[in-house]
Amino acid sequence: MIPDRPPTEPASERATYLALSRLPDGWTVIHSVAWQAPRRHRQHDGEADFVLIHPRVGLIVLEVKGGGVRCEGGRWYRLAAGGTAEPIDDPFAQARESKHALLQFLRERDAFSGFLPMGHGVVFPDLGTAPLLGPGEPPGIVLVGPDLADPEAALRRIADAFDMGSAEAIDTAPIIDALAPTMVARRLLADDVAEAAARLIRLTDEQISLLRGLRRNRRALILGGAGTGKTVLAREKAVQLAADGARVLLTCFNRPLADHLSAGLVGVPGVIVSTFHSFCRTQILGAGLEFPEHPDQAWWDSEAATQLAVALEATGERVDAIVLDEGQDFAPDWFEALHLALQDPEEAAFYVFADRHQAIYRPDWVPPFRETVFELERNCRNTLPIAEKVAAVFGGDTPTEGVPGLTPEFHEVQSREGAVALLPGILHGLLNLGRLQPRQVVILAQAKDLVVELRGRTVAGSVLCEPGGQGVAVETIHRFKGLEADAVIVILDRVEHDRHRSLAYIGISRARTHLTLIGPAGVADAISWST
Repeated sequence: MIPDRPPTEPASERATYLALSRLPDGWTVIHSVAWQAPRRHRQHDGEADFVLIHPRVGLIVLEVKGGGVRCEGGRWYRLAAGGTAEPIDDPFAQARESKHALLQFLRERDAFSGFLPMGHGVVFPDLGTAPLLGPGEPPGIVLVGPDLADPEAALRRIADAFDMGSAEAIDTAPIIDALAPTMVARRLLADDVAEAAARLIRLTDEQISLLRGLRRNRRALILGGAGTGKTVLAREKAVQLAADGARVLLTCFNRPLADHLSAGLVGVPGVIVSTFHSFCRTQILGAGLEFPEHPDQAWWDSEAATQLAVALEATGERVDAIVLDEGQDFAPDWFEALHLALQDPEEAAFYVFADRHQAIYRPDWVPPFRETVFELERNCRNTLPIAEKVAAVFGGDTPTEGVPGLTPEFHEVQSREGAVALLPGILHGLLNLGRLQPRQVVILAQAKDLVVELRGRTVAGSVLCEPGGQGVAVETIHRFKGLEADAVIVILDRVEHDRHRSLAYIGISRARTHLTLIGPAGVADAISWST
């Protein structure tokens, strides 16, 4: 089968492609072969829907016509909805013309020697019985819906109608080589994604200058919007400090982000990667203090930092430097407790990376210190069309520089059920047609129960799973904070207040090169999503 995937439309050609794909070995089927042939004093263009080649049969051209058809007085009509009849070209004349044009083309290319048996037929996949034909067309060359169940038998009828067949095997390779390049080549989504990803700069001159500046400042607050490279810089700074001999705590709020950072620092000595709460638990248990069996959110918010301070005092556990990502999620007493983990709280390096727009847990967040503030402004994660959507959520300046990319898509739905119903088509386009790998695609939902509902399903041939699993990851927006993916599908139920707006901002900014947003019309309006 050339190409090796079925067309998405028209449905009649897709059905025919799938039927022909069941032919036994020996057949080569080429879909959509364009041709040019001289007709009088101008070039005439045409296209054969399918060209079939077999070394013992020859070459058969098939024209496909979907829907209902009617032939009156030698004129052909397609029966449209409501019973109206639309004139169409004679499908048999089209098939004959393609056959003769391709024969002339193959002769000019010396693609065969001697005699090449050729025939043609017309496929009506939506009809149950063959239409009545004139004396110029033998009935054996008509294929209807039931014939597609046994396409080999139908092709034998066409071969018999044209007395096709070859005593000696035809060398089909030159014929296939000559015809296949005439197909229309379509650029895959995977090609666009790979090209955009290659052009996205992980560390721009702005970020490199900031790293140099941090060498001269032992304490700094680095602020930047989504996509400005904060996490990349935090990781790089931790590596630099460790290379200078420091024992570094690289900490953040989100477990998935900590796992991602840890995986990227395997084999790097001197860097301890942990969420703040995991660090608390490790130190508290290490000090032999009581740790609740099932701590609630209130305990994590306040008591954890108090117990961390007690544990550090008891164990004397210290680090030389702290690099903190997702700083906007940390409470003031968390920062105070972490200071106690420093070997020299006054002189040790302490760097905090944060984005106020992502403060979904602490909308009234206050930075832990005010000296030495660096501002990151250039988006180096998202393609320019996505960066524009991200900036619009909070009315930021529209970026003028960046990597060109695909236009983000918005699908309006009225309910969660409507959003779920769209996923098979969207994932089919990304995975099966666009040829992205499942690991490149993430579905982010505003609601946790929707994530639970989706995980475990098989959609478009891929399992919906947790991040890190073998399939398309499905996660809540807040747990995916700090991470990114080539293609992201964001499902928003509503945007009614600032926390919802922050979630929308976080969700759409996770997409590097392809973004799809699903939600009610009010969602698009609330985040200034212009079409």
